[in-house]
Amino acid sequence: MTNKQKIFLDMFDPLRDNLWRFCLSMTRNRDQAKDLLQETIAGAYSAFDSLTQPGAFLSFLFTIASRQYQKMSVRTNGNVPLDEWDCSSLVSDTVSPETLTDITLMYRALDQLPHEQKTAIVLFDLMGYSQLEVTTIQDCSLDALKKRLYRGRKQLAELLGANDDISDDIDLPVHPILGEVTK
Repeated sequence: MTNKQKIFLDMFDPLRDNLWRFCLSMTRNRDQAKDLLQETIAGAYSAFDSLTQPGAFLSFLFTIASRQYQKMSVRTNGNVPLDEWDCSSLVSDTVSPETLTDITLMYRALDQLPHEQKTAIVLFDLMGYSQLEVTTIQDCSLDALKKRLYRGRKQLAELLGANDDISDDIDLPVHPILGEVTK
């Protein structure tokens, strides 16, 4: 194993599970998620020499995944429906059937959002990345991210038929499933 391979793997291994969940969340199909993951890893390794700051590897990797997903979406013209078996791999084993159904409905609603809003919600609300990390991954300003999150959550609430109004305070994100305020 070359030094480049070792360094790449050392940086990639801690992010592997999150990258897989991101790919599965975006594609909603295990086979497409595997393809996206493979394309992302290949692209990241090919461009690894251009990475000047090792601390930027997270945004480097997820930016590649996001762009690969956009290319894949154009080629496949949409997503294959997510079944409950696929959805169950996105959550823990202790989730109730009712919650699993809610999660499935939420992912179906997420698919109806514009790409930037969907990606922002998946990275921030579902995967727990900070707003700064998401702005770096999406290459946007903090204000643009907050608008994407606000508009995406508002549209999700409408799609899911939520009765509660979404708060106009975009600095306090509302979790799409639990409804609780997170930071």
